[in-house]
This record gives sequence, C-alpha cells and structure tokens, in this order.
Amino acid sequence: MTGRSRIMLALAVVAAVASACAHDVPPAVRTAPAPKESSCHHAAPQCAGAPPTYTADVRPILERRCFKCHAGDGVAADEHDFSHVETLRAQKRALTNEIGACAMPPSSEPPVPDAEAEVLLRWAACGAADGPPS
Repeated sequence: MTGRSRIMLALAVVAAVASACAHDVPPAVRTAPAPKESSCHHAAPQCAGAPPTYTADVRPILERRCFKCHAGDGVAADEHDFSHVETLRAQKRALTNEIGACAMPPSSEPPVPDAEAEVLLRWAACGAADGPPS
C-alpha cells in the first residue's frame, strides 16, 4: 500500500468515525447553529445640543427597561446596580457598548426602542453628568 493510499484510507476512517459519533451525541450536547446576525445596531451619537438629564430623561428609561435585573434584588444588581447614578456613570462605556450592540436587554425582553437608546447613548456621550445621586 502506498503512502497516498494510506492517507486516503486514514481520512476515510476518520470521516466515518466522525459521522458515526455525530449521530451518537445527545441532542442537548450538539452544537446549536450559529444565531443569525442581528441587524440591530445603535450608533454612538455625538454630544450635540442640550444633553439628556439623568433625572428627567435617563432614569425613567432605566426604570422601565433595566431595573428589573439591574436594581434591588435583580439578578445583575450586585455587579451593575443602575439605581445608583454613580454606578451607571462608572459603567457608561459598558452601557454604551451593550445598548449600541443591542446586547441588552436579553432577547427574552423587549428591545430598547431606538428613541430610548438614543437618549441613553447621548447621555453617556455627553459625559453622563447632571442629576443628583440616587
């Protein structure tokens, strides 16, 4: 048997074993297909015009969209308690990245509408200032 024949035989055996193994893997362990690329994206705006205020503009959005998980006894409150403006200011880059890439809220929750995402992103772009600490 030549070297090329051995290689071809080895490849055939590997392919057969891989095929057989794929059928023996329980459905829960099989790799899920990659999710479709989301078309959702919010561009980071520039700070133009009067910036949104935390108290009047940002906090009401957070209360509706984020506090369920990111305040009080929420599952993410220990790391990211957005009921405290200081925490939110310190994490404005993470907020910008998550909202900009539509990574938050989780897919099990309704998405942040474009107008609200714009307010949150503009507030961060304008320095995340104003508003008394909560």
